[in-house]
Amino acid sequence: MTTPKCSTPRTFDLNTNPAIQPSPYRMDGFVDYEMKVRGYELDQYGIVNNAVYFDYCYYAEHEWLNSIGVSLDAITGDGESLALSEMSLKFLSSLRSGDRFVLKMRFLDISKACIYLEHKIFKLPNMEAILVAQVTTVWLSKNHRPMRIPHKYLSKFAQFIHDHNQSNRSMVGIKDDDKDGANIQHG
Repeated sequence: MTTPKCSTPRTFDLNTNPAIQPSPYRMDGFVDYEMKVRGYELDQYGIVNNAVYFDYCYYAEHEWLNSIGVSLDAITGDGESLALSEMSLKFLSSLRSGDRFVLKMRFLDISKACIYLEHKIFKLPNMEAILVAQVTTVWLSKNHRPMRIPHKYLSKFAQFIHDHNQSNRSMVGIKDDDKDGANIQHG
């Protein structure tokens, strides 16, 4: 299989208004998945094996897709599939057996055939940074070739973006008719 021709992603910021300041505990645009390290995920040194972090990110991506109405069963039922095209991991610290952590995943961008995501893992309860990852997933046809993402799924991504923007705007008290962010309500 040839490597798909996906363009370099633009950073897709769900919150484009610089006047909006996020709370110190919330990261705008991220969806959270809380998990716990299981004993069989460890290597011989008692820390999470590097390969397991791929699984954590893969799990979060699939959960997120299902939550926005993009059914992996429906995609494979049509003979299509999603495949990891590229993943860049930056390890900052390690997780150990029993550690609780939160995986934060953010949708960055979408191209004709690719979905771009960012993942961050933080150890709980102190939010110690563990990992930062950039992921590119490609949509494949029945012939295992990159294809345009079908319109019925593009509309799901568009709805997610719209809903997330509305949610971020309402959390900081911005009126729907305030497109430039000039009328921030102070409560």
